[in-house]
Amino acid sequence: MTNNSARNRSIIMAVLITIILSFFGLYLYKDYKSNLHENNNALLEKYNEEYSTIISGYRMLSQVYYDEIVNDEEVLKLLYEANKSDEGVKSEARNQLIELMDEPYSRMKDNNFRQLHFVLSDSTSFLRMHKIDSYGDDLSDVRETVRIANEEQRYVEGFEEGRVLNGYRFEYPLFYNDEHIGCVEISVSYLSVIELMDKSFNTPTQFIIKKEVVESKVWEEQIGENYKISRVSDDYYYDSSCSDYIDSTEKYFNLFAMINDDKDLRYETGELLKEDTSFVSTVKVNNIYYAIVFKNIKNVAGESVGYLEFYNEDDEAQRLYSSIVLKLLLLSVLWAVILLGILGFYLLNKEIEQISYHDKLTGIYNRNRLYEFLERDIQLKERYNQDFSFIIFDIDHFKLVNDTNGHLIGDKVLKEIAKLVQSSIRTTDILFRFGGDEFVILLSNTNLDEGAVVAEKIRKKVEDYEHMKEINQKITISIGVTEYKPNEKVQELLNRADKLLYKAKEQGRNRVIAEKAKS
Repeated sequence: MTNNSARNRSIIMAVLITIILSFFGLYLYKDYKSNLHENNNALLEKYNEEYSTIISGYRMLSQVYYDEIVNDEEVLKLLYEANKSDEGVKSEARNQLIELMDEPYSRMKDNNFRQLHFVLSDSTSFLRMHKIDSYGDDLSDVRETVRIANEEQRYVEGFEEGRVLNGYRFEYPLFYNDEHIGCVEISVSYLSVIELMDKSFNTPTQFIIKKEVVESKVWEEQIGENYKISRVSDDYYYDSSCSDYIDSTEKYFNLFAMINDDKDLRYETGELLKEDTSFVSTVKVNNIYYAIVFKNIKNVAGESVGYLEFYNEDDEAQRLYSSIVLKLLLLSVLWAVILLGILGFYLLNKEIEQISYHDKLTGIYNRNRLYEFLERDIQLKERYNQDFSFIIFDIDHFKLVNDTNGHLIGDKVLKEIAKLVQSSIRTTDILFRFGGDEFVILLSNTNLDEGAVVAEKIRKKVEDYEHMKEINQKITISIGVTEYKPNEKVQELLNRADKLLYKAKEQGRNRVIAEKAKS
């Protein structure tokens, strides 16, 4: 195997290994993302169930309040009269209803209900127990729950923003003697949901609502009182009661502050909020992984209006992340080990080649490599009729050089001659040390006449060389030159060239003998 082929094979192996391990790393990363996605879906499902459990509890309790407090002869009669009377009678009815509802509403608030709101059949507000001085406004274009309860005369529930406050509303149509007289809303704030999530599931929770929803429905003077800009996104408000609860709970306030100060998370969250769907973001704070579950909240009309944020220490995300980091690290180590192995293989082959195919003294190719190149040029000649010439030479009276000056000087002469000849031939021509003081030059794509010219040039250059001052004798070489004869074997070619070399010696040395092969 040549040095170039070994290098090329090593490069190909390194590239293939890199590609294979890169694909495997990509597979591991995709598997990690898939597992993280499954974990996030499981978290979403968990919090959906917890949220549904809380709403279901409030639904049952609101039904109890409706049955025991609202759906009462005296209450319904007051609403009936208010629908058919002037403002004076309405005012009196309202005062009586306030008196009747004062104590029940106080109990309802103890159970986290925030609104008890009576609306007449024409969808005008009759009595807000949570804000008794605000009444008489038309809710038909503002409150979908009111429109459904009055126009379709059926029960409806769901989240809805109002003139003053938002809430999860349970809206009941009201009847007196089978005549529709309006509706009543019993609703809870999301503060109630947040507190119950905290108490029941130990889950820190926050609620955000779109600014555009608030500003399109809430009376302007109520916005500053009941809402504040969220830290999550400038496009959302916090419900102040929810935000105040978090701020008053030191461990949650600090946690939320640290998480929401993450600029990358804030940007990522802002982009995901635009999609109006539930999602999970993962963030690392103080070496702890948190999953922030954003549960999308829709209003009665099915429009996305806000989010509940559930903050959860995510051990599974931590495990998945640690696992993928370890796997990719091991993969990188494996890649490095394999590359080092390939490099070692290449260097070993290079060393073996150096030993097997290069002359230790001069550094040029030895006779082992000569046979490989001869076979190559023979194939080129037979397939494409490409000529090549063969030069063989040795140093005249080299034994005398060794005997007179010692073997160290003799070795230096060999190295100097190899260096001189190497500089005198083309890069496509190849010099070999054949043995002792005998050298061979293979001239590719060169006929005999051209080869003889090269040989004479080399002979003259050696004869004129005067840099070896350690010896007093002149250094010359004798050269035989021939060309390949079709269908000739390698050994036959070598034998013919060798005879020409000896012929040069017999004729007085320091000369070139070039002959064509006899047919």
